[in-house]
Amino acid sequence: MPTTGTTGTTVSSTTAAPDTTAGGSGPDSAALAAGMLAPVDLGGFYRINDPYAAALLATAPCLAGVGAAQVQDGRAFTGLIVPGGHPAVVEVAVSFPGSGSAEVFQSVNAALTSCTSFSADLGGTEVSLPIVPEQVPAVGDASAAYSGKFSVAGGSESLQVAVVLDGKIVLLVVYIDTVPPSNAIYGDLPSTVGAAIGKLA
Repeated sequence: MPTTGTTGTTVSSTTAAPDTTAGGSGPDSAALAAGMLAPVDLGGFYRINDPYAAALLATAPCLAGVGAAQVQDGRAFTGLIVPGGHPAVVEVAVSFPGSGSAEVFQSVNAALTSCTSFSADLGGTEVSLPIVPEQVPAVGDASAAYSGKFSVAGGSESLQVAVVLDGKIVLLVVYIDTVPPSNAIYGDLPSTVGAAIGKLA
């Protein structure tokens, strides 16, 4: 059942992407897959749920920029969910030759900035919500984040998206949680992004 959304109050934290002109290839899909987050990286509380991630990525038009494409050197994704259902994490990393990563980083951010309604399938529930820029600690060569809230099953939930440029890799992390947030032991968007970048390095 479609849900209704309410705009969160956040502040932009987009950092400018550097002019990445160095040649060479980015990591291949196998290398990116080896660098995906695993339950042990997040305290052991999560369980892998790649179908959740695949459904979200396949049904979110605002994230089309990180979909599979021939120009990529590699692509990998994973989904992680706490057994109770929240938080849920979707991570996708794509790599490009030359300056392709910087161009895609800018393109993905432009799409999210102009995304008037973020829609996606979250574990079999179709949601639609407005998103706005959010302030989070800067990571990688450049980074940006967006967030919004939506109603489902009589409760309120939040969806946050972080996009990071790190060399020839564009990393995207989607973090879904309840409002108010789940137990802090499960982490949050900044800690999850930090763990993801650290593992891909």
